[in-house]
Amino acid sequence: ERFLYNDGEKDQRVWKIKLLGENKYSGTADDVIGKAIGIAKGNALNWKYKLDLKVNDSNIKVDFDDWMFLQDKGILMNRAEVKKWGLNIGVVTITFLKVD
Repeated sequence: ERFLYNDGEKDQRVWKIKLLGENKYSGTADDVIGKAIGIAKGNALNWKYKLDLKVNDSNIKVDFDDWMFLQDKGILMNRAEVKKWGLNIGVVTITFLKVD
């Protein structure tokens, strides 16, 4: 994943994903704490993980609950709830496009 934020900041997350069995996945990335766990059904994937989130000059540990939906033409819509201590602190909506 390559991110370009409204303030011009850029970031990147490289996932290593393994198929665990039918429709079940695990994944790791440098800022993911432990492993992400995903379950797919139809065009949807629910991906849950803990993330060491960079905020200004510090990091906070948060929980992500991602719902990804594959659309026509390879477009992936992603809606993620971000929680800290079980409380919702934000919602992230991302559109992923495959780049040749």
